[in-house]
Amino acid sequence: MNRLILLIIITHLFYWSTIAGQYKQDFGITHGPYLCDMSETAVTIVWLTNHNALSWVEIAPDDGSHFYGKERPKYFDTYLGRKQAATHLHKVRIENLTPGTRYRYAVFSRSASWENDAKIVYGITVANPAYSRNSLSFKTFSTSDDTVSFIMFNDIHGRAQFMKDLCKGIDFSSVDMVFFNGDMSSSFISEEQIFTDFMDASIELFAKRIPIIFNRGNHETRGPFADFLMDYFPVRDGKVYRTFNVGDAAFLILDCGEDKPDSDIEYSGLADFDAYRNEQAAWLEKTIKQMEFRKQRPGLSFFTCPRR
Repeated sequence: MNRLILLIIITHLFYWSTIAGQYKQDFGITHGPYLCDMSETAVTIVWLTNHNALSWVEIAPDDGSHFYGKERPKYFDTYLGRKQAATHLHKVRIENLTPGTRYRYAVFSRSASWENDAKIVYGITVANPAYSRNSLSFKTFSTSDDTVSFIMFNDIHGRAQFMKDLCKGIDFSSVDMVFFNGDMSSSFISEEQIFTDFMDASIELFAKRIPIIFNRGNHETRGPFADFLMDYFPVRDGKVYRTFNVGDAAFLILDCGEDKPDSDIEYSGLADFDAYRNEQAAWLEKTIKQMEFRKQRPGLSFFTCPRR
């Protein structure tokens, strides 16, 4: 009997050590990092891991010093005062930065599993490399720039290689931001499709260093995963339609929804865009009267609305 109990214990320990070993070996960053929702004093950094993790970002000035020469400030993925550890999608907002300033950054994720409601078991930590040179970096928008450089993509429809071909010869070091202005995919079925259709290519080309400004087209409202799409392109107030300033330029974004009546059979009864557009129309009437928008120099206000 004792031998049987011992055999069961050994088998149990072997099983869980094997699972833990596989978990430890496989844990890693699957997509990203990439930059969203840039402003003059803040940015959001996004990346994904293949298991749940506690994640944070460390930043350092772009002064040529070794990134790990001293302890750097840590910014965690938090929500309502709680650090997030039960997620594989990591979104870290960094505030109180200096306008027009370049920062180096590194992302960190520490694998986490819940043993019970009061105890988390942490595993290995993975990170993107950061050094004194060639580290990942970003530059906050400036309050004083009188020129703005940006690139706009739309109607890519999942043709990642076509997008990469379009970018041949572009010097992204001179670009302040990149707009995705609708129909980057034809519909959204899964999380992975976001990255295979256009985001992995974007991260390879520019999105680790140049912020993305994401706007939906009508195709971004289609498919079972469409309701979760903006989780991957976070904005501060959660609304796709918005305004923001870069130097002397004011940008205004509208989210126009679908291109057919809400009652169209193609939408299976899910469309409610007429009310949504009315909401934006009321917002737009107020917004264009506000000083933050009106004070920009004539000829330097840009309106972006996705093709339908």
